[in-house]
Amino acid sequence: MNHLPRFTPARIGVCVVLCALLCPGRAATQVSKHVSLATNTEPIPGRDLTVTASLNSSSGVVYATIVYRPFGESQYRRADMDVRGTNASVTLPGSFVQPPSIEYYIVLTLSDGSFETYPFGDSQDPFSNPPDHTLRIIVEGVASATGVVFLSPDSDEPMAPEDVVVCFSLLRAPSGTDRRATRVQLDGADITAVVVMSGELGVFSPENSRLTLTPGRHEVAVSLFDSAGVARGTASRVFTVAGELLAAEEQAGVTYAGSVALESRHEQVAGEGTWYNRATIAARAMYEGWRFTTNAFITTDESPSLQPQDRFYIGAETSWLKAGYGDLNPSFPDLILSGKRVRGVHANLKLGFFGLAMSTGQITRPIEGSLLSKIPDSLLVTEQSSDPGAAYAPISPGLWGKYSFGTYGRNLFIIRPSFGTGETWQWGLTYMNSKDDMGSIAYGIRPQEDVVVGSDFVVRLDDRRIQLAGQGAFSLYNTDISSGSITNDRIDSLWPNSEDTRNTVRWLRNILTRFITVNENLRPLSLTRLSTAVGEASVQLRYFQQDLKFTYLYRGSDYNSFGQAFLRKDIQGFNVNDRFHLIENALTVTTGYERLHDNTSKTKAGTTYYSTFTLAMTYAPRIGFPPITVGYSRYGNSNNINTLGQDSLSAIEDVTNRIFLQSSYDFEFGMEHTASFNLSTSNRTDKTPRALNVNNTSVGFSLATRYASALTTSIDLALNYNKLPVSGARGQTTRLDYNTLGLQARYEILKEILTTQATVSPTFGDFHRTILNLQAEWQFAASMHLVGEFGYLASQADANESYVTIHYRYDL
Repeated sequence: MNHLPRFTPARIGVCVVLCALLCPGRAATQVSKHVSLATNTEPIPGRDLTVTASLNSSSGVVYATIVYRPFGESQYRRADMDVRGTNASVTLPGSFVQPPSIEYYIVLTLSDGSFETYPFGDSQDPFSNPPDHTLRIIVEGVASATGVVFLSPDSDEPMAPEDVVVCFSLLRAPSGTDRRATRVQLDGADITAVVVMSGELGVFSPENSRLTLTPGRHEVAVSLFDSAGVARGTASRVFTVAGELLAAEEQAGVTYAGSVALESRHEQVAGEGTWYNRATIAARAMYEGWRFTTNAFITTDESPSLQPQDRFYIGAETSWLKAGYGDLNPSFPDLILSGKRVRGVHANLKLGFFGLAMSTGQITRPIEGSLLSKIPDSLLVTEQSSDPGAAYAPISPGLWGKYSFGTYGRNLFIIRPSFGTGETWQWGLTYMNSKDDMGSIAYGIRPQEDVVVGSDFVVRLDDRRIQLAGQGAFSLYNTDISSGSITNDRIDSLWPNSEDTRNTVRWLRNILTRFITVNENLRPLSLTRLSTAVGEASVQLRYFQQDLKFTYLYRGSDYNSFGQAFLRKDIQGFNVNDRFHLIENALTVTTGYERLHDNTSKTKAGTTYYSTFTLAMTYAPRIGFPPITVGYSRYGNSNNINTLGQDSLSAIEDVTNRIFLQSSYDFEFGMEHTASFNLSTSNRTDKTPRALNVNNTSVGFSLATRYASALTTSIDLALNYNKLPVSGARGQTTRLDYNTLGLQARYEILKEILTTQATVSPTFGDFHRTILNLQAEWQFAASMHLVGEFGYLASQADANESYVTIHYRYDL
């Protein structure tokens, strides 16, 4: 959020306009039965971003998935969210966190096989058909949430120790900030005394202060306070000093810290009450340059009929090695492994020029098939004829059981040796094997195996102003390994009239069986159409206040990786985008064009082309006016099939235009206020006989107020207007309009000891629902606090629901 100077009468017009426009709500105002709120960490360009969804109830939620796309791309990406109790979270890679925004929505897979989206959507397949209104995270790349603007150093560019200069601006610090009370720390040490302040600008040179920075990562933090000494927030910047990493200095003795959190929750859902008990334990210690960490999440949701709900990890790390055992989402080239939880052994070795990363463990827990019914011998043949897809096994003499098929345990091994530190260049090779354990369950069908081999590189020139990067991979995928590798007799029977073919097949089998099961179900590397290969290459140039990037990508239709379940296949094309600054960096313009097409193996009747044009502008004047971001996107899809001919039902011809606007403003008018505004409109025109036209407009307003007392309040209002097609009725539409009001008050009864909070959020229009939440937090000791929470959900469509939660935390 951007902060501006003290409110003055000359700016009254600005405030009135902002408050008159009905501005955006936070994510809390989007209709969903299970999700009450979506939040995210501070969006810093190039830094990982964590998105967390708070669940009203975890009952019935099997999986949570975030579906997202950076600004300028037409295709959505997916990642699994880690569901822990009533929170589902995911960390998006920093490479996708770029100005001006990231668009996303959340899909919950429920126990009955249905889906629920947040924000609300009525599609039966939300992964293919997004909700009409999605959420957007603005990535400004200008100021931190506190208003501190770091001008240097660059967080992306390693630099020599003598070139490091810390420079920051307080021009956008919030009103009431006492500049003279600003504190600056470097790697935890207070360096305020050697920081030179000149007006709103702060400068610190380690070299001039005779301070030597060792090679590796460092962090500078700027803390703001008001005239009464009350903290107003801290902003930080991480940067890297070039050179060989040095071992941490030895410390005398052991330093340690830890925490324990206990939660008991009762949910009343669909007339049935259920208790959930959960515990989170975390601990860390430092000793002679080594850091030891452990954490565990234990819940009564754990069940052998589900994938693991409990989580644990224990590890150790130093400057050259990081190793551990437990649940982890390891980081490897994203075409091969991304967003997949692996329970097992993990290691990352860095020895200067050479690096080695490895993970091995289980990605799917075995779940045995369930007994559906018991069948006497006399009826077995009849039952098998009516349901040949089920599994059958004897239970006792004269009695058989009919079973549903279970889920095989699936193991994964991945290793990546790399050469080069990555400061100027790096080249890596990756090998991954993943295989179903046929002995893990008794009743299963079609166990599978997958091998992926890939390579990646990055080259950085001219102080990282030029960056060349690329990665590629190919897969071997066997859809059924139950029969084992093909035998010589089977080869002879399949190719009885060609000895050359038989010899070639035997030769390939003898080579490939070292890596994967070889039989008729194997999809090997295609050398003609590269259907089992994927790749991408990019060129990025940073000159003249511009950031220009060109990317070419190819995804074969038969590529498969068990470590990358959500990669879109059968696509080829390019993406180019540019970001540049004008008016002394007050105006940032981002524009891009993407052109993709499918049918890479030439097996479809028509080829669909996807084109995207995007334009966004962020104007952040230094004083006097609020920052504003406005964007426009045009998405076009066409397969050039005649919309009036006999093949018109296969035709694709549609265009979607989207416009969004967002702004926020901090001001003082009696009290301190923050007003924000969001407008989003989308119009889809379908020129095919289906005429699936869609119109959506959402407008929202948010006003947060901080009173002189210990009271803070917020008002959120979101208006949603939707015109949707009627299924099976060409050209006909129906309306779905609803509005959500959110009122929240937080009051500190005893400063930093006892706090209460109340929230009420009614939704009305074509959708009716009311959410009430009451919360009290008691900090009864410096290291202990207790939280009690009550929630109630009243809905016309479903039975009313409620929950009560008690949460205790102890910090060591």
